[in-house]
This record gives sequence, C-alpha cells and structure tokens, in this order.
Amino acid sequence: MHAGWTTANDAAITYYIDRKANESRLAPLWAALITQDMGDDAVPMSAFNKMELYTQKYTFNGREFNPMLTWDGAYFQAMLPAIWLNERALMPDYRMVEDMTFIQMAYAAEYNIPMVSSSATTDDGYAAFGVPYLSESKVKFNNVIHEGKTGTPHAVALSYLVSPDAAVSALKGLKAVYPAIESEFGWYDAVDDKGRMSTKILSLDQGMFVGAFLAKDINADVQRYLDARGYTDDVATMYQSYVPNNG
Repeated sequence: MHAGWTTANDAAITYYIDRKANESRLAPLWAALITQDMGDDAVPMSAFNKMELYTQKYTFNGREFNPMLTWDGAYFQAMLPAIWLNERALMPDYRMVEDMTFIQMAYAAEYNIPMVSSSATTDDGYAAFGVPYLSESKVKFNNVIHEGKTGTPHAVALSYLVSPDAAVSALKGLKAVYPAIESEFGWYDAVDDKGRMSTKILSLDQGMFVGAFLAKDINADVQRYLDARGYTDDVATMYQSYVPNNG
C-alpha cells in the first residue's frame, strides 16, 4: 500500500507501507475495514496480510531470543500501534515483541542510556536511532543505520506496554541519574552515553510517552468501536497473519 499522496505531482508517493513491524501498520488494516462496502474499490485485507515481518535469533547469557526486527531498529516502530490495539491478545505469538524489548533493555543497560528509538539528538537535531541487532535494514541488508549511543525516554515509556514494572523502574532510575530530564512541559527527548542531554521536547514522543500509560483504556475504547462497527472479527483475522516471513 502506498504510504500517501502528493498534491505537488498528483500521484502516490514512492514510499510503501510494506512491513508489519512499522509504526504505520494500522493504516492498511484500517483502510481495509472502512472500505469494505466499496466493492471493487475496497482495500483488500491482503494490504495488511502480505506485509512482511522478520525476526532474528540471538543467544544472550545462555538464553535464546528471537526478536522482531523493525526497519531501523527503533522501538517506536514496533510499539506505537499497541497504544490503540491490544496486540498482545491479537498476535499469534507475542514472544517476539517481548524478546525485542528485552534486547532493547540490555542494549540500553550496556551503554547506560534509555532505550533506543528515533528521537532528537543531543545537539538538538533529529535521527532515526536504532539498535543494530534489531534493525532489519542492518541485519538482513547490512545497510548503515544511526546506531549512535543515544536513547530516549519515550522508548522506555513504550516498554510499559510489555513490561510495566521494568519500565517504571527504568524511568525512575533515569530521573535519579538525570534529574533535569523532566521539565514542566515533559521529558527532554534524548540522552547519550556521555551524559549529554537534548533540550528538545517533541510532541509525538511526549504523546507516545503518555499514551503508553493510558493504553489499556485506549485499547478498550477502540475495542468498543470495533465491536459497534462489526470490525472485530476482521481485525482478529488479519492479525493471524502477524507471523515471520523468515522462510
């Protein structure tokens, strides 16, 4: 599915939503739901079902992990949609998300930073930071990614969706080490392994930070809407395709 339309060229943009482990994965799902009654013009469920998904096996301290890979290795690419839908209940095997979260946490602990996701840089730019071991682009194609040792509080907050106690503990620890990271307007967006801190507060990242803690209620509200519109079974059916294409 094309990711959008450009009015400048009056044409679809060249970027596709073609990966399930992508922050935009609910777009093709939602398009299929709301166009069901449009006959030949309806978006088919295959727009969601045929998106690719990859995992990669690792051994860490004697344990085997098989984490889900996002394109950049950024945590928000995997977790943003879970603010809206209870993906733990929908995915056939949620362990790949749990494993991805564990490796993110281990990487963060190794470099004494928050978990890693696209964020501001500590010189107040912006970069698509990711964990190289969790990046499909790096693991499968050996592309260069932004693997700078910079973490972001919103990624830690998003991990509340997977491991609530660990997320709260990590945020408290981050605040203890960097008391100035919390401002009256929200948490500053990034800290690197040298202790340098961004002065940027990004609205999307603050939204994910707050949304992660409200997700249970948001999930319930969205579920009521799906039930009322008769979409629930179709959502469940599409999520049965949420399995790796490793082959």
